Amino acid sequence: MEGIVVFLLLLAVVIQIPIAIYVHYDAEHRNLEHAEMYSLGVLLPLGGLPVIPVYFAKRTELPRRSAAERESAGETRGTTTKTKLLFLAGILSWFLLVQLVRTGFLS
Repeated sequence: MEGIVVFLLLLAVVIQIPIAIYVHYDAEHRNLEHAEMYSLGVLLPLGGLPVIPVYFAKRTELPRRSAAERESAGETRGTTTKTKLLFLAGILSWFLLVQLVRTGFLS
């Protein structure tokens, strides 16, 4: 039983992380407000899976940032440091959760 749980958690990570990265860059490319919010929504442990179809269905209707807003925030090029740190924290939390399950600490 423990092996199945670990496998399912790892499978969720393998599915969610690349999709979250794609969603983030897609949101940045479309100049959406709070692009990191959508990618972090995808990274939520198992709860993020329903966010994926909602994002892709609504992404053309989501609010966009103006050029003036991007310039005033200092985000004229690339991903912000805050977003990169949030991605790293999400990935590390997944690996920590997997290790806790594997060691039996959460059993």
